[in-house]
Amino acid sequence: MLLEAMSKVEWPLDERISEESNYGILIQITIGQDEIDDIIRRDIHRTYPELPHFNLPEKRAALFNILKAYSLHDLEVGYCQGMGFVAGILLLYLPEEWAFRMLCLLMNENQVNLRRLYVPGLEPLKKELWKLEFMLEKHLPILDSHLKENGVSATLYASQWFLTCFSCPFTEFFAARVLDFMLLEKSCTPLIRTAFAVLAELGEELLELDNFEDVLTCIKVKPLSWDVRAVRKVLSSSLTSPISHSEVQLAEEAYDHLHPETTSPVEEDTLADSNLLSNDKVEEVAEGEESEEQAFQMMLSMDMLLDVDVPEDDPLSGKQKTE
Repeated sequence: MLLEAMSKVEWPLDERISEESNYGILIQITIGQDEIDDIIRRDIHRTYPELPHFNLPEKRAALFNILKAYSLHDLEVGYCQGMGFVAGILLLYLPEEWAFRMLCLLMNENQVNLRRLYVPGLEPLKKELWKLEFMLEKHLPILDSHLKENGVSATLYASQWFLTCFSCPFTEFFAARVLDFMLLEKSCTPLIRTAFAVLAELGEELLELDNFEDVLTCIKVKPLSWDVRAVRKVLSSSLTSPISHSEVQLAEEAYDHLHPETTSPVEEDTLADSNLLSNDKVEEVAEGEESEEQAFQMMLSMDMLLDVDVPEDDPLSGKQKTE
């Protein structure tokens, strides 16, 4: 059925933008957009500066148009830092208006529902990070304990991964495959599985490190030196991950149980009856919430998203030092 559907798509895709289309109308709106337009312009100049494709004025303009249009299409979410990296990946493969349509599909609550990571307050993003740590504790308990002993929480590395769908600091190829997985499953779960696969691949090396800085640097920088075989191994591990949908659902229910302020009264009653977690776990999470919240707020800036040391002239990432 997939091949049949693909055979019906006219190729190449029409690159013309109709002024009467929804997208054509959105990019023409200027009233009340000055502030958000300025923010978008500031950010797109720091989005993929290492890729020649995005050094072209027309590609920068296209990226601006897509982000501007989405900010008007979804007024609740508007524009959030990190979106530009996702839209940029789409622009590598699709004409401008089609890239906007694909971004809307990724954001759609009935499809992938990526928008939940960008809603004001970013509470769902916190939930996804907690679910990742839940999976580490269950499937990689030794590594999980080692990360906790060194004070390295998922907020410090996976926030960047999730908000940019692994396009920062990983390669565009890696990010595109992750987006493929998400579209295939109509879910954000591949983000957790991919993060889990990355950490599992780094596991042995991380266990040999014994301080906060070295552990965090390894997680954020080491994958940039992986060759193609290692990258494909991690992507394959993501597809064959031991993390099941039922486990992800359990983790989500556990988070809601520990954070009733983000749960509706009906959901809260249901979770209270399920007795998902031990009292020890509840106390552990409560003790760490204040410091976790501080770290979470620190990373919510474009500067933090881009805060990674990239090896000069790395052949896999295609990233080169910019002056």
